[in-house]
Amino acid sequence: MKSKRMLAMPLAAALLAAGCASPGAGSTYTLGEIAGDWNLEVLDNRDVTGLKPRMRIDAAGSRVSGFDACGGLDGDITVVQSRLQASRMNPTVACDGRAQAVRDAFRLVLGVGGRMLPVTREGKPLLVLEGAGHTLLFARP
Repeated sequence: MKSKRMLAMPLAAALLAAGCASPGAGSTYTLGEIAGDWNLEVLDNRDVTGLKPRMRIDAAGSRVSGFDACGGLDGDITVVQSRLQASRMNPTVACDGRAQAVRDAFRLVLGVGGRMLPVTREGKPLLVLEGAGHTLLFARP
């Protein structure tokens, strides 16, 4: 399997072409299907696992929580026309450098509603969100 750092734009197409991922069974995910923990692995073709950004989706409560690379993440979450959208997110925590860039993109994509692309890697589901000029790839821990 190719390194996450070698993925080309657009991310989902590169995953499919490289044989690292395949289309999911459906056209999108429901909130129930994506409930649980997700680690942000790749942001705009850059490996961000060292910063440990992650989210937990609580489908029953329609909530998202986690860590945005700078601080805690908490808000409401919903699926609207194949887009995962967060609202009423908690205020951000100050940070700088690469962590700030990850935080800003993570929150921006969730805030505007990232288009969900259902793909799998080695038979395991991935969550790819595209929006606001960014592509985020999440995997289960």
